[in-house]
Amino acid sequence: MIKNLPRWMNWLIKTTRGKTVGDLAGVFPPIFDRYYKIYLPFAFADKFPEDTYPTLPDSVAELNARAAIGKVFFEAGNWEKIKEEFLRPIYLQELAEQYDLPFSSTLGVQELYRKLGKKPIQLQRSIDYETTVLNTLVDWIGEKKKVRQFDYGNFQLGSLHTEYQKDWIKVIKMADWPTSFQEQNLLLNQPYPYLSAYLFPSKKDWCIAAGTRLGGHFILMALSDKMGDELEELEGLEVVRLDGNY
Repeated sequence: MIKNLPRWMNWLIKTTRGKTVGDLAGVFPPIFDRYYKIYLPFAFADKFPEDTYPTLPDSVAELNARAAIGKVFFEAGNWEKIKEEFLRPIYLQELAEQYDLPFSSTLGVQELYRKLGKKPIQLQRSIDYETTVLNTLVDWIGEKKKVRQFDYGNFQLGSLHTEYQKDWIKVIKMADWPTSFQEQNLLLNQPYPYLSAYLFPSKKDWCIAAGTRLGGHFILMALSDKMGDELEELEGLEVVRLDGNY
């Protein structure tokens, strides 16, 4: 475990370590009034050849089959973005309504897969739509607002050089968050969004947590009652208030 974490990380690490996965107490310190899940939008591919698409190819023939289907459904060189003519960005609620599925605020993407009978490869992400959600939050909080960023994806590594730590423990402007997110995700090109795990101001009056460890296509936010009222009124976001779990 890394021994030289700065003091401003203690309030977060000491109070959340050892808590149950899926429990908000394992994500945020107990100093906030409200907790929310902010969904990132999906893109859905119509008429995707699920029976013939090898999601985990293990032969040259399957690799060729996947490449052939990819030429039809995906942008060249970008396996995460479906071509515009196959792209229909919709939220989970809209997707449930379209396919006449029962919807609740606790509906998760895995449950949706099961109810639809569709494979995850059909439900794709689009970085541009995800960035729009981040920009909405940035406009609300303030582009010039300085926040502390801690990427816990690297926290599990046994040892890190001090110089390298500058990349994952730092202070940034809110305006830099969507930009770095888009750059990182275009470079990594992975199935789930890569987001720096914690983002919070010096006063610690709110905190954003995200990343594949939390489940993928959503952001968690802890904040005060007043800010919670404002968040619920923001347009263009699918926001669900949480109790003890996410």
